[in-house]
Amino acid sequence: MLTYRVEGGAGVYLLVDLETRDIRGTLVDLGGGWWRCRTSRGDKREVFVPADVEEPWRDAAERVSG
Repeated sequence: MLTYRVEGGAGVYLLVDLETRDIRGTLVDLGGGWWRCRTSRGDKREVFVPADVEEPWRDAAERVSG
């Protein structure tokens, strides 16, 4: 379950705090199922999302926002 709102499109998404509207992270589609995710603390992580996932940006966001 997402704790942030996801905004954006075209391969670049922002995780936005629901209350303050501060940006809490970014998601960048690297292609081939890979996503680079960075938190507001500067932590960086890459996650793989299989091609059969309907909303890959949501899958990546759910994994890194927890």
